[in-house]
Amino acid sequence: MNWIQFVLYLSTVYLGYYGLNLLYDLFYLKDPGSKIKNAKKGEITFPEFYSPVQVELPDEEIQEDNFENVEVISSGPIESSGGVSIKELFSLAQNDLIEYTKAIAY
Repeated sequence: MNWIQFVLYLSTVYLGYYGLNLLYDLFYLKDPGSKIKNAKKGEITFPEFYSPVQVELPDEEIQEDNFENVEVISSGPIESSGGVSIKELFSLAQNDLIEYTKAIAY
């Protein structure tokens, strides 16, 4: 068997298979209640019917909070050791005195 015969056999099987599918669709799915026919028309059916109901939420009283006499918890004094210059930052990184996540190009 050479390549030409193989391609011919494969094409014959391919065309035969899809030809049978087309014949099946044309002859066996003729009834109007078929799912495929209704899907092609875009028809949507709902099995159960519900009537709309208007829903109202009960009115709830909103309590107003009185914050006039509430004490605030202090977070403590804010302290800072001061910043470092860029030159000091590089020297700290070179001496492994600070932790850094990416390498710095010197």
